[in-house]
Amino acid sequence: MISQTGMRAFGFLTILLMVVTTAVAQDFQQSDLGGNEPGGIDDKAYLTDCSMVYISRPLLHAAESGRLIVAPKEGDLVEAGAVVAETDTSLAQMQLRVKVKEYEAERRKCESDIEKRYAAAQVKVAKASYDDAADANRKVRNAVSPNELRKRKFEVEAGILRVEKSTNDLEILKAGALVKLREVEYAEAVMKMHKITSPVTGIVQTPSSVNAPLKYVGEWVRPGDVIAQVTQTDRLRVVGELKAEKCNRKALLGNPVKITIPVLGTDQMRTVNAEIVHVGTEINSTDGTLEVWAEIDNADGSITPGQFKVTMEFELN
Repeated sequence: MISQTGMRAFGFLTILLMVVTTAVAQDFQQSDLGGNEPGGIDDKAYLTDCSMVYISRPLLHAAESGRLIVAPKEGDLVEAGAVVAETDTSLAQMQLRVKVKEYEAERRKCESDIEKRYAAAQVKVAKASYDDAADANRKVRNAVSPNELRKRKFEVEAGILRVEKSTNDLEILKAGALVKLREVEYAEAVMKMHKITSPVTGIVQTPSSVNAPLKYVGEWVRPGDVIAQVTQTDRLRVVGELKAEKCNRKALLGNPVKITIPVLGTDQMRTVNAEIVHVGTEINSTDGTLEVWAEIDNADGSITPGQFKVTMEFELN
């Protein structure tokens, strides 16, 4: 028979064991870094099964009408700013040459001040003639008639006005030359618009978001026609899901993040350092999470969107 003291001791040990077991279980749950569930401990987040996606997949449109003389090639890797397609520029080149000649003619008119110098010379002659007549009248009364004197004075004043007019005309010519220069610049811009360039570094593809096939050499295109699509490859986005209650948007933005990515074809992992560039503004009603984005360089093309087992690790504060 077990004494009452033994029974009390046994009961005490049982209660103690239950308390310890509960504490260990809670401690284990708190020390779990997240596993397959978004979230983490209070000061650090460890997000598993993150998504690797493209950042940009811009559509390329024709800006000017014309026949394609350079067509996009599906699968080509192009640099940002590279020409993907080009329409015929024969007419645009002719218009540019005409505008250049018109500008050169206006510019030469501006460079010549012959009319102004000629008018100034006329003023000198007219003033000398008037001064001679006035001097003659001072020596001999009415040596030059008053009417003749008035005519000579008028020639001086008219000459001065011609100088002012030639100066004004020259300014008008300069303004006209500036207009012609702007027309040249416009024609040059139109020439450039015949070349369809890629805004990003990536791979040329058939447009997936619109029902438009790739265009070929010889096809006629109009402004706004979709020519091709370029999928950016030199920079990728990593998207993870963080429990909303752990999220302080202001504290997270700009935080350093360590991203672990499997190296395809091997059992090795690659670590990339980045920073958080975006925190979602809408909570997922299904699991109560917010999206967290980071962006990484992929200039060598070694990382492929859609890879599995991508993780993100970062401080929450």
